[in-house]
Amino acid sequence: ITPYVDKICKCDVDTTVRQAAQLMSQQGKDILFVCKDQQVIGVINNSDLSKRVIAKGLALDTSVITIMTSPVECINAKALLYEAIFLLKDKNISHLGVRDGDGHIVSSISYKDIAGIHQNSVGYYIKEIELSQGIQELKSVTTKLPALVSALVESGDKTENITHIISSVSDSIADRLVQMAIADIGEPPCKFAFMVMGSEGRMEQTLSTDQDNAIVYENVDASREQSVQEYFLKLGKVVCDNLDTVGYRYCDGEIMASNPQWVQPLHEWEKMFGSWIGTSDPQSVLNCSIFFDFRCIYGHQPYIHQLRSHVHDLLKTNTIFFYHMAQTILNYKSPLNVFGKIKASSNDKINVKDILLPVISFLRLYTLKNRIDATNSIDRAKKLYEIEEINKSLYDEIILSYNYLMNLRFRFQAAAVLENNAPSNLVDLNSLTTIEVDTIKKIFSQIGLLQSRLGVDYKSG
Repeated sequence: ITPYVDKICKCDVDTTVRQAAQLMSQQGKDILFVCKDQQVIGVINNSDLSKRVIAKGLALDTSVITIMTSPVECINAKALLYEAIFLLKDKNISHLGVRDGDGHIVSSISYKDIAGIHQNSVGYYIKEIELSQGIQELKSVTTKLPALVSALVESGDKTENITHIISSVSDSIADRLVQMAIADIGEPPCKFAFMVMGSEGRMEQTLSTDQDNAIVYENVDASREQSVQEYFLKLGKVVCDNLDTVGYRYCDGEIMASNPQWVQPLHEWEKMFGSWIGTSDPQSVLNCSIFFDFRCIYGHQPYIHQLRSHVHDLLKTNTIFFYHMAQTILNYKSPLNVFGKIKASSNDKINVKDILLPVISFLRLYTLKNRIDATNSIDRAKKLYEIEEINKSLYDEIILSYNYLMNLRFRFQAAAVLENNAPSNLVDLNSLTTIEVDTIKKIFSQIGLLQSRLGVDYKSG
């Protein structure tokens, strides 16, 4: 951590709270180290000034020694960044003192500092991916993601920034794996696009994400069809196997480019979407909920534009499909009981992904209705607000709900990985504060409002 630490701001034990606040303001610091005989004996931060002085009504001429935290939690300057993150989380503190080789506290590092480092290092991650020559090199990049996400969450970074970073890394890895596979098995026989769907298609990946990918290739003569599909199936299998090795696990439903069903020429993809939209049975609606969020990450982008245009045209003449999409959202049941308590599983855990689903689905439905090409949920909400499909109040509620739930997922997933546990979408209610639980209850009420809107717009077929 040596290149990233910040020089410390110091004061003497006789310094008053007023003087300390002025000193921190003048030097632009949010932490101040308290010294006695040139030795650091304690530390105060902005939170201490708020909670230990203002909230308790202490006089501003009170000595800083009264409100400081002692001893100071420290880390060696030669420690790695992930070690600093783990210690900050373990001690539930915002800053660490950094000791030099002689044991003296000479600097500090915080979540905010680490988040800034990671933000600036994303470009290096991408470059590392682009220059990689083997699977293990790519795997080393994915192992760094949990520490990065943890730092960004704790620093208060925007959810959309975190998802963008994760998706940029995963896109680059998939792109590189396709390149490596082509180098291994030979050049493709025709144009194609490797596309991703689901959360990756929306650029909303978390640390607990499986694969959802497919291949759409050029329409070819019947005489070439078998050999062309065999090539792309081989390509898809190599890429999917390597994605699993790198850290993106196989899809349980086998919605992957290694499955012949999802490796098809453009005209077959157009047929499949036509069948799903025209049939509107539960499985078709489920398929569309995954495949409607498709996005190209390698290959011939025009195929994706053509397919999306085809979907919009189909929906324009099959508006009954929106009714069936609406029913899946209207069927969502809030886990709140009659007493206003959350009905969790036996181990008091809730699945945050399940709570997000009706919000994401609501945005998808109205985006498709208005022929908007955006796949990311935040982008969809902004577009719908811009065209006045949703008002400012509903827009704000959707953004707040989405960001809160995604932040919760990131927080618990990053913590799980840093403790060598598998990340999931489950959150233990017992580990949340009363305010956090109340916020989730408020989100359930917001989902009820979304359902009310759908009930009015799609009350009958």
